[in-house]
Amino acid sequence: MSRIHPGAQSGRRDRRADIDPQDAPLKSPEQRENRFGFVNWMFRSRTTGRITLVQLPNWPLAAWVLASVVMWLGNPQGWVHAVLVVLAPVALALWAGDEVLRGVNPFRRLLGVVVVTYLGFSL
Repeated sequence: MSRIHPGAQSGRRDRRADIDPQDAPLKSPEQRENRFGFVNWMFRSRTTGRITLVQLPNWPLAAWVLASVVMWLGNPQGWVHAVLVVLAPVALALWAGDEVLRGVNPFRRLLGVVVVTYLGFSL
């Protein structure tokens, strides 16, 4: 037994049935703003209001990248290797700690927590 839409009995067609729920307009401005609310909350800078994933200059992170690349490509020996082995995780820990304490959005703070946790377990 098929159901007849109430508007179909009188020959009128209900236009709401043709709208895909994904494409339907939101009912209120609040709902429209909340549509991307999580993305805005997670990635929007609290100071500038812009979406922030990377900030420059980021000296501790640059020092970690440089030390890691030199260790990977250069294969240093002796005291240079010892300095780089200490410098790389210390620079990464400084960067992560700074992000946890002063990150401009929750994404940056969460990234800092993940890196600090990784460093803690890798000791």
